[in-house]
Amino acid sequence: MGAEVVVNGLTKSFGRSTVWRDVSLTIPPGELSVIIGPSGTGKTVFLKSLIGLIKPERGEIRDIFLMTLAEVRARSFFYPQQVPEWQQLYGNSPTPAEADRAEEALETLVRLCWKPYMHELRLPFLLSRLKQSTLIVWGREDAIVPLECGELYQQHIAGSRLAVLDACGHCPHIEKPQAFADVVRPFLR
Repeated sequence: MGAEVVVNGLTKSFGRSTVWRDVSLTIPPGELSVIIGPSGTGKTVFLKSLIGLIKPERGEIRDIFLMTLAEVRARSFFYPQQVPEWQQLYGNSPTPAEADRAEEALETLVRLCWKPYMHELRLPFLLSRLKQSTLIVWGREDAIVPLECGELYQQHIAGSRLAVLDACGHCPHIEKPQAFADVVRPFLR
C-alpha cells in the first residue's frame, strides 16, 4: 500500500530569500501527487528536502556551478527550437530583477546540491523507503543529469515507472510539453 508522507509547517529560507513559508501537506498511502510550477518556484528544493540527490555509476552529473548561464542553457535542451516558449523564456537579456532572481536561485542550488558534489550518497537508501506510486520522466539526451540517474531512481523505488522522452534534454516539461503531459496525464488517473 505504501507509506504516508507528512510535512508540517515546513519553512525554507536562504539568506533573505524565503523559498516557502509554513507548508503542510499529507499524502495518504497509495495517493498520487504532482508538484508542477515554473522554474525557480521551489519544486526541486522541496523534493530535495525530502530525498536528496543520487550519483551515477557511469557518466557524470554536470557541475552547473562551474558553467556559465549560456553553457547551462545549451546543455539543458536537446533541440531548443522545439521549445514553444523559447523566445519568451530565453530570447532576451535578463532584466536586473531577473538577473538577481537567477543569482538567488543559483545560491539556493549551491546550498542544496553542492556537497561538494552534485549527488547525495544516502539517496539509494532513502529512495528504497518510498512506497508511493512514482512516475519518473527523463529526457534521453539530458546533458546535465544523465539518463542513468533516472534508471537508478527507478531501480531504488519499488514499482516505479521510468518514462524516457526521445530527442529531449534536461527539461522535458518545457522542451516537450505535450509528450510530457501525455505521459503524466494517464499516471494521474
